[in-house]
Amino acid sequence: MGKSKLKTYRVLAEDSNVYALSIVTDPAVESSVVMFNKETPKVEVKCFKDEEKKKYQICGAALIPNKEIYRNMDGNEFNIVFEADTIEKLAHKFLKDGGNLYMTKNHDGYCSGISVAESWIKMSENDKSVELGLDVPIGTWIVLAQVDSIELWDELQAGKLTGWSIESFVNLEEIINKKETDMSKQKEENMKNIE
Repeated sequence: MGKSKLKTYRVLAEDSNVYALSIVTDPAVESSVVMFNKETPKVEVKCFKDEEKKKYQICGAALIPNKEIYRNMDGNEFNIVFEADTIEKLAHKFLKDGGNLYMTKNHDGYCSGISVAESWIKMSENDKSVELGLDVPIGTWIVLAQVDSIELWDELQAGKLTGWSIESFVNLEEIINKKETDMSKQKEENMKNIE
């Protein structure tokens, strides 16, 4: 079934929680991390790397506002979207609850050697994310992480891990398309007129 023909649900901030971030091969938000490195600035997979300070960092979008994210739960296919205000609340709650202390790799258990160094919401076009090479809309939750594991860094540089994915419990509300609702009402009117 086409992605746009599926039911779409908005995530509600109330009773929703992001409890971990995972560095994954195929991020659902379809946004790759940027890797920073002193020797190779601005390549497709970019990285911050300062050999003297042993500084290896990656940065990328954890959540992008209003982006349809495909889900399949036991054969039930649907899309979910996070609105900007929900993203901001979830990002703040994530830090407040200590979610930044638990990172996973491909959603498969705790991953050592990586930790959240910065977390912010893009508020304007002058955001530092632009300077870092991220082309994301205002309202995006951006996470910059310190990578202390050389093995993990090698996987990132090899393109085996490409972006962030959240681990969460979410409260959903179906988004009813106004055009579909209007068409449904029109069909009901037509049926009454035929009778």
